Order: sequence, then structure tokens, then C-alpha cells
Amino acid sequence: MIFRISSACIFLWFLGHIAGFSQSLHGTIQDETGNTLPFATVYVQDLKRGTASNIDGEYSLPLQYGNYQVRFQYLGYRTQTQTISIRDKDVELNIKLVLEPVQLSDVTITADREDPAYTIIRKAISKAKYHTQQLDGYTATAYIK
Repeated sequence: MIFRISSACIFLWFLGHIAGFSQSLHGTIQDETGNTLPFATVYVQDLKRGTASNIDGEYSLPLQYGNYQVRFQYLGYRTQTQTISIRDKDVELNIKLVLEPVQLSDVTITADREDPAYTIIRKAISKAKYHTQQLDGYTATAYIK
């Protein structure tokens, strides 16, 4: 009976001790006007691990004790990198990303020429008989994940 009680106590102590070593980084990602940014990327460069914010712009990422470079990204906004220290409690880090519009160069569409792919397709069709006579049979194994 004493063995069972001491084993249970040791297990509970160990479980509580382990839980103390894992904290989390959490917060909200917003734009300059306070609108939340859903599905923004939160990436810890040192660990090569990350997460995405939810539909409300909230994120949470469990981390061990240490110092980390955390990158926050969202399409159309300037990427922001923060250095954080995880110690004995959770770290709340709310981020405001700055709009960075992307200017694409002008595209000109003309209808006076034929699509270059048509020439390639015609050549392939003209050699169809040649290519079908190159093999007697063909077997393939496919792996689809």
C-alpha cells in the first residue's frame, strides 16, 4: 500500500514538474485599424515550427523555456519579427501588421497572335503514330497520399 501511494505522488509531482517547463506564446494579430487578420502565419525560425491564427486572428503556440525569433506574416502586409523570452509563465504578444500594398507591373494582352502552345500540340499530334510504336506495353505503380 505504501508503494502505491508513493508511486502516485511521484507521478503527480513529475506531471506537474513537466507542465511547468512548457509555456505558450499567444495573442491576436490585427492590422493597423484593429481588424483581425484570420489565418496569418506565426513561425518560430529557431524551431522551424509554427501555426496560423484562427478566424478571429487569435493564435497560440506551445514553447519550451528559451529565447526565440518569431515571424508574423500575412499576404499584403509587412512581415514583422519579434524576439521573445519564454520563462515561467505564458507570454501574450498582440501584433499589429502594417499594410504593404503590392504593385504589379502592367500586363498587355494582344489577340493578334496564336498561342505558342498550339504549335507544340500540333507537333505532338503529328508524331503520335511514331510514339505509339515505341513501346509494346507499359506498367506503372502509383503511390497516392
